[in-house]
Amino acid sequence: EPNQSFIDTGKGKVKLLRTVDGDTAHFTDPYAKDQSDNVIKVRFLGIDTPESTGNVEKWGKAASLFVKERLTNATEIVLEATQDRAVKDSYGTRYLGYVWYKLEGDTEFKLLNLEVVENGFSDNKGIPSSEYPYYDYFAKANNFARKNGLRLYSNEDDPLYSTDPEDITLKDFWDNTEAYYNAETDAGSKVRFNACLVELKKSNSGTHTYIAEWYDEEGNRYTINVYTGY
Repeated sequence: EPNQSFIDTGKGKVKLLRTVDGDTAHFTDPYAKDQSDNVIKVRFLGIDTPESTGNVEKWGKAASLFVKERLTNATEIVLEATQDRAVKDSYGTRYLGYVWYKLEGDTEFKLLNLEVVENGFSDNKGIPSSEYPYYDYFAKANNFARKNGLRLYSNEDDPLYSTDPEDITLKDFWDNTEAYYNAETDAGSKVRFNACLVELKKSNSGTHTYIAEWYDEEGNRYTINVYTGY
């Protein structure tokens, strides 16, 4: 329905604010009654893709890029909850929902959650209940990915994931950053280096970031911020 709010009614058109990873994105609800804070953090129902932010797992970055490509190019996005009013997850921070989208030229909406499973980026995490009304479709999509050996069900290497660490210095990193980190895909190599942790920064939300310091033989100083989580 036009001008319907996802927050207030459980279904409505939204605008993409940013993608986070393969199963989370942030939107704005232009039709919500309360516009004071209408940022909607959404956890996609029925899926759980590999990690791609603080901790990086195989196929995690690929899943994140898959979702980002579709949502950033979408001409319309509709969020759907399984109740008459959107509900949040057990942490109380993210709404749970199905993400429907159209690309330019599409005549019908596509279900992004389902596509993630169909392409082998996640198992079907739903159960046959009213909480997962599209369970049968997700089960078929999961079987398709398994049968065709896609991503999680393949023995292929993930080009955006490194396993064995490469020994480098901080000078190597700063002199050849593009060799270790691809900004376009937000994917990097697994590296190992020696350095001294000289300072700890703790944010208001509880994240910890160290400053690592290293000097070369000429006495030149090199530093890097090392994020260590919560």
